Amino acid sequence: VQSSLEIALELAIETGAVDAGRMGMSGFSDGGSTVQWALINSDLFQVASMGSCCEDMYSYPTAAGPRFTNFVRAMGYRHFEPGTEEFWKPMSLILNVDTVDVPILIQTGDSEYEGGLDVIETYSHRGRAIELYVLENETHVKWQPAHRQAIYERSTEWFEFWLMDRINCDPARAQQYRRWSEMEGAPSPEELQCFDGRSLLP
Repeated sequence: VQSSLEIALELAIETGAVDAGRMGMSGFSDGGSTVQWALINSDLFQVASMGSCCEDMYSYPTAAGPRFTNFVRAMGYRHFEPGTEEFWKPMSLILNVDTVDVPILIQTGDSEYEGGLDVIETYSHRGRAIELYVLENETHVKWQPAHRQAIYERSTEWFEFWLMDRINCDPARAQQYRRWSEMEGAPSPEELQCFDGRSLLP
């Protein structure tokens, strides 16, 4: 999957329409796993947005329970046994927290957010730029139109903030940008430009 992604990106960059120094990545479900792998095993992306998170060593199996853990063990996964960290090293955001310094936005349902709490706590404790939104009464696939719209808008604003030094002028977004501006590596207030949906404002 990573190889295919890199080939596609190389072709896109060659067109001249893509800035290789300002690329973001998003993913949901299996695509979330692709995001994890790419953040750990490449330096292509400067920011990420995930619709589910995260496949890792502790919360992922614990939240789902023993039946799920046995199911993935049958596929070759390792959890809570010798060799677990060695198995997870290429995929674990926890084990790679020292090298992954990309801002990560997570927007997931209340039915499964617990599966990523070990990652979120690890990155928050280390001062990494990470934000979690938990959507009420949601399954793995988000079904509520208001939530879908909010996910799309927030993801766009996340990428614009980190890659374009741009913020939404709507006063209702002010608290969001205050949080983001306090994160590690955030643009300075002097760098940020306000966008009203049509044009940049002074």
